[in-house]
Amino acid sequence: MKTHFHLLLTIALFLSTCTPETFRDELDEQPAEQFDLGAYTLSETALAFTPYFQKSELVFVDSIGQEYQFSMTAPAYVPAYQFVSRYPHPHEADQEVEYRYSGEHYIFDFQSMQLGAKLTVALRPGLCTNPNLRADGRVLDHLRIDARGFNQYDLLAKDPVVEISILADDLCTEGRKLGTFSYLDRSFSDVYYSERIFRGHAMGIYYNNEKGVVAIETPYLFAVLDRIN
Repeated sequence: MKTHFHLLLTIALFLSTCTPETFRDELDEQPAEQFDLGAYTLSETALAFTPYFQKSELVFVDSIGQEYQFSMTAPAYVPAYQFVSRYPHPHEADQEVEYRYSGEHYIFDFQSMQLGAKLTVALRPGLCTNPNLRADGRVLDHLRIDARGFNQYDLLAKDPVVEISILADDLCTEGRKLGTFSYLDRSFSDVYYSERIFRGHAMGIYYNNEKGVVAIETPYLFAVLDRIN
């Protein structure tokens, strides 16, 4: 499966030097210390947590039957992506620890010309909580979903809409596991829901591992997955 997702050299060079955590946690002062969490390989469970290795087009529909198509651009795979996260130091007040780790990173970008918006789904290692200077079992398989262009100013948002710790079956972002989710005449099981509010605008995403993103919710749009090709 991995052989179908080789990354172009230019993308690899960009991603290896600019991580989401670096942008999110960038600070002026130097961290109190750096801590290496090692290298990480995604599990088979993680690789089975998304359908996007085989699918490249998402079509959503709203309550009046309007369709919204999202098409995948070239998927990306980085075998040794370098991640950086910062958390408060467990013993030093007003200081931080910079945690570094590396691992496989799959990126699936879907763009909608109608909405001028983009969904980005990523499989990668990640942290949900402060490691507190411990490396044992702190880095886990994560699925992250970001959304850009749906709301005013959301291009400036630095946190994902959804982040799931796959093996822990838990959300790192604000949200909940819904179980069965139904809308119009569609129904999906084992659905996670998470919402990001940025500058007063909400963006919600519903996800399950069989169909991927099954619904998107904004103040002006609620659309459910009609088909995935």
